Amino acid sequence: MEIIFNAVSFNYNVGLINEEQVLKNINLSFESGKIYGITGKSGSGKTTLIQLIKGVILPTSGNIVIDKKIVNKSSKFYENKKIGYVPQFSEDYFLEDSVDKELGYIVGNNTYIKLNSLNMVGLSEDYMNKKINELSFSDKRLISIAATLTYAPRVLILDEPGLGLDKFNKEKLIKLLKNINNKYKVTIIIVSHDINLLNQIVSEIIILKDGKILSQGSKEDIFKKTSLLNKNNIESPKILDFINLVQKEKNIKLGSYDDVRDLIKAVYRNV
Repeated sequence: MEIIFNAVSFNYNVGLINEEQVLKNINLSFESGKIYGITGKSGSGKTTLIQLIKGVILPTSGNIVIDKKIVNKSSKFYENKKIGYVPQFSEDYFLEDSVDKELGYIVGNNTYIKLNSLNMVGLSEDYMNKKINELSFSDKRLISIAATLTYAPRVLILDEPGLGLDKFNKEKLIKLLKNINNKYKVTIIIVSHDINLLNQIVSEIIILKDGKILSQGSKEDIFKKTSLLNKNNIESPKILDFINLVQKEKNIKLGSYDDVRDLIKAVYRNV
């Protein structure tokens, strides 16, 4: 499901003395089946952009094409059920006290859908019998994703999905999201300040600043723009810093790597 922003701007408090423009002339597209990362400082417009995609707010000007449907300031408010959203600290938003009930909040007693959503996040059917308060922090995060997947969304948006996870569970999450994207062809949009996480999973990156698109493109192209990143206090991924150091010190050419273990193997092959 393709999502296209055409010269989209958004103002809060339209017509009032405290009217504020938070998104300015945004032009971008999210192609079906890709994984995107959105980053930028707090207040850059990330949350507003996601709210526009979800349909909970409407553009002040311009339009958004979502699954061939045009959304503009004259449209009716809607929330597209084809777009799933997992909020930051999603484990704080559970509506039920058990995994079974939480997964069934939308689909009721449809056991097939509930078990399938558990399978999609790598959890066994035993979790159906567990209480939410019995779960570990990382399992709660997975259940929140599973609950969103019961809608069968074609686009999955996650706000800071790695926040609070240790290295092991963050890597587990990355593999899980890649699998959901590859196996089920779900378009994934990740909003995060964690550049290292984005580098490991996304193919395209959008950087927002002061309500405008500072830069957008493939992650390889974005992370080559070192002067732009430095000027805007955006760290480059640690793995790229290591690659550049090795290439400089050892005078060897290395390709692009998402996983540090694959990089280390490549270094050993070349020294």
